[in-house]
Amino acid sequence: MDISIQWIGRVIIKNTGVITLNANKILNNPLTIYDGATLANGGFTIGSPTALNLYCGGATAGSTLSGTGLLTLGGNVIITDAWSGTAGATISCPVALGATRTFTVDNEGTTATDLTMSGVISGAGFGITKAGAGTMMLSALNTFTGQ
Repeated sequence: MDISIQWIGRVIIKNTGVITLNANKILNNPLTIYDGATLANGGFTIGSPTALNLYCGGATAGSTLSGTGLLTLGGNVIITDAWSGTAGATISCPVALGATRTFTVDNEGTTATDLTMSGVISGAGFGITKAGAGTMMLSALNTFTGQ
């Protein structure tokens, strides 16, 4: 049986390596994953972070959010350049928009992709607004219906 846990306060993942969720999580504040760190949600859901902050430009890896569990956005997504390399950030889990969301993507200074989204993005009537000078690549058969 999955447990739903509510985290109060900012969640920051700074270590290099993989943190794996063991239950569904509801976040009421920002979720930040630094370059080189991975949050693997397995088959569990992450609900409603008020912002998702990831890093591109890592020396060996950008931030990664992976797994088969659904990430439901409660706010916008910000990709910041870590200024230590050229690795881009990755979101490979499915994403539910919940509203039209702005993805602000910083440019790490090369032609490399700064944010790769390979998980399916869903949201009836919702869309994505891309801001910032960085490159964002969507590679799944997305089902969101907004612009």
